[in-house]
Amino acid sequence: QLLVHVGQRLISAVRPEDTVARFGGDGFVIVCEDTDEERAHEVADRIMAGFSEPFDLDGQRLHARISVGIAICPPHSAPDLVRFAEAAMYDAKARGRNRVQVFNAALAEESADRLSLSNDLRDALARDELVLYYQPVVNLRTGEVLGAEALARWHHPTRGPVSPAKFVAVAEATGLAPALDRWALDRVRRDAATLRRALPSLHINVNISATHLSDPSLEETVLSVFRTGDLSVDELMLEVTESAMMANLEQARAVLERLKAHGIQSAIDDFGTGYSSLGYLSRLPASKLKIDRSFIEHITEDADALAITSSVVRLASRLRMITVAEGVETPEQLAVLRDLGCTGAQGYLFSPAVAPARLADVVKRLTGTDRSTDVAS
Repeated sequence: QLLVHVGQRLISAVRPEDTVARFGGDGFVIVCEDTDEERAHEVADRIMAGFSEPFDLDGQRLHARISVGIAICPPHSAPDLVRFAEAAMYDAKARGRNRVQVFNAALAEESADRLSLSNDLRDALARDELVLYYQPVVNLRTGEVLGAEALARWHHPTRGPVSPAKFVAVAEATGLAPALDRWALDRVRRDAATLRRALPSLHINVNISATHLSDPSLEETVLSVFRTGDLSVDELMLEVTESAMMANLEQARAVLERLKAHGIQSAIDDFGTGYSSLGYLSRLPASKLKIDRSFIEHITEDADALAITSSVVRLASRLRMITVAEGVETPEQLAVLRDLGCTGAQGYLFSPAVAPARLADVVKRLTGTDRSTDVAS
């Protein structure tokens, strides 16, 4: 219903000779003939103004934000023009959404690089050229290693190591995120025997992308991992970011409930960076809350970061949820988190993410070391 109403509102904002088309998902393309950049901006401004009013969907008021990318022709071909407009739109989103961005030379270079990297990533996934590294999660009360988070790493044949933030963003932008998730789940299954030598009570967290969360195939993808018997349902936990859940709360809740019925637990990742709405937590079947590193980084000198972290820990405890602090790097941060009653933590203070074969040595060091003084090298 929303898409239908959006289409109608877009049509009302353009000229009779302009063409409005839904291009896929929640993306629309408007073709304005005989229009220069100034007039294209005028069209975009009318569209933005049109979205300032809420939509009425069966009596429910819904506010929707819009990001607009503009590309000007000539001299580009139609496919290039669409790709450039899309690149400008993604840049508008990255700059805070609800804005207009015109394609320029810098975006042209970025767009070409994204296309090249996405093609290489597609090939790398097909050839199983990525690896998973594992970062331990430590129980702050006992010092026991609770489990580990699986983190993808990619050493490109010509670019060298590619930042996970970069290739994950490319995967999200180009529709490869579900394929990356499928690869990661299967890689955990194949790593399981090695990981059990480090963690007899194996417990691995795997990140699920926002786009995959809304994919009907997610449930089958996850369940297929267990059919070989290499991994059991109680050894896997899915991590989904707060913003991904809130993008479609009811759908996220439904799919996570179905997975929970199969014994698969879930965690809310990067909590505090999205909507930060504490009220929805009781509605989700999550058993773990991960506090974003941006709060932990300043927890010893910023009263607001400390207050937020303290409130999250208390609320999670009342909801019988485990709390894990991300990005712990100093003994001082660790001491504060212990005082607050945070359940667990991960970060460079304990260990960076390591290859499966190295995890046993890391666990041995952590469980035999006084964490109040030792910092991982």
